[in-house]
Amino acid sequence: MNEYKNQPLISYIITIFNKEKYLKHVIEAVLSQMHDYKFEIILVNDGSTDKSLKILESFATKDENIFLFNQVNKGPPIACNLGLKHARGKFIKFVDADDILVPNATSNLINPFLSDSEMPVLTFSRNIKTYKKLDSSLEEFYKNNNLSFFQGKKNDYVFYKNFLDKSLHVSNMNLSCTLFEKKTILSFGGCNENIFCQDYYVELMMSSMGPFIESKSLIFYSPFADENRVTQNESQILHDLNYALEEFFLANKKLSQSYAKNSLKRAASRQLNYIKRYSWGELTFEVLFLYLLASLKIIRINKENFSKTRLAFRNIKFPNKKITKSITLE
Repeated sequence: MNEYKNQPLISYIITIFNKEKYLKHVIEAVLSQMHDYKFEIILVNDGSTDKSLKILESFATKDENIFLFNQVNKGPPIACNLGLKHARGKFIKFVDADDILVPNATSNLINPFLSDSEMPVLTFSRNIKTYKKLDSSLEEFYKNNNLSFFQGKKNDYVFYKNFLDKSLHVSNMNLSCTLFEKKTILSFGGCNENIFCQDYYVELMMSSMGPFIESKSLIFYSPFADENRVTQNESQILHDLNYALEEFFLANKKLSQSYAKNSLKRAASRQLNYIKRYSWGELTFEVLFLYLLASLKIIRINKENFSKTRLAFRNIKFPNKKITKSITLE
């Protein structure tokens, strides 16, 4: 690590669009991380129209390790890539602008990279707790959300030699859950700017590159319900899950055709189930025929057929369905 003696080892990237009520706690939680490594915080304001920019400017002017970049509203993947462009650290830790890291989140995720065991491509944790309100201070927030109880538990790691099968079956994480080397994400061009919800594409690309390590420790607190979160828009999520599969297999044409056919079947099934839940009247012969061919696995793996699995989410004018309970992203 000698080459990082005079520059940050870790770059935290936080992209922001209208998150004024969360930002103080989110940034203070990053600044309070329990590790001795040099770090920087890259803030990317994605055209916020609330008071977010003013709050970000107040942090950036007070701390020389915080850097603020502004852009007109272009969406999460483009904002993330702008952050990557300016990041100087060897490791990247994305943090959603309403996720509050626990104090040892980064140390738990970076430790496997710094040990003598096999180097992972990515570390992550699925141990996330929700919060319903923000307290006046970060200290009070941790106390009222029982942080001491969760942090008293032993941190166990699970090593996955091959995580690709799990990733192709279901989306396992968002970028806030992860830590990885900057060179890894840059090796496939960063976040896919065609896909609004970029998390699943990054997971798929990285899971095809090598082993993952999962930490069982608590990683952060996420808001219980916020209608402005992308994760509350079911049609957007499901569309982007199918889009991520499409882009992944176009970028990895040498992967087994059985992988691709199974994933195309899952994408076609996801679309059909969505129509069945919300609008039987919109069911078309094209959707049914695609599902039949995909189920029988007698279908060509190409952009056109994968693209057809997104028709229901792009063309059918359903109301903006908000998620009132967890959905299974399979």
